[in-house]
Amino acid sequence: MYNIFTQWLTLSVIFFAVIYNTQWLEIVTLGGLLTGTALLAAFVTLLVRICRRLPVWNFRAVVMAGTMLATELLVQLLPGYVISDMPSLTVFLVLYALMAVVLDRILERMD
Repeated sequence: MYNIFTQWLTLSVIFFAVIYNTQWLEIVTLGGLLTGTALLAAFVTLLVRICRRLPVWNFRAVVMAGTMLATELLVQLLPGYVISDMPSLTVFLVLYALMAVVLDRILERMD
């Protein structure tokens, strides 16, 4: 159980730090940023845990697609979210999804 929390917290901090310091995704309030960060990291963590038994390439593709769709859902549902630089955000989300997969593998080996 501690590994799930560790993964969620790590992904939350990474997403918060990157989005807060860049202009790729503009968010009006700090509370909105914290809410979106927590929701996205929780979704990606659960997605990684659920899909871990898939073959490696399918697993990565599912996590990447889920991360991008969850981000788009956050932009549509939470007020004050505006995508400013789509190509940069897309590259970051792909790297974020791959980082979630690598973090899951590291925590799995530690367990």
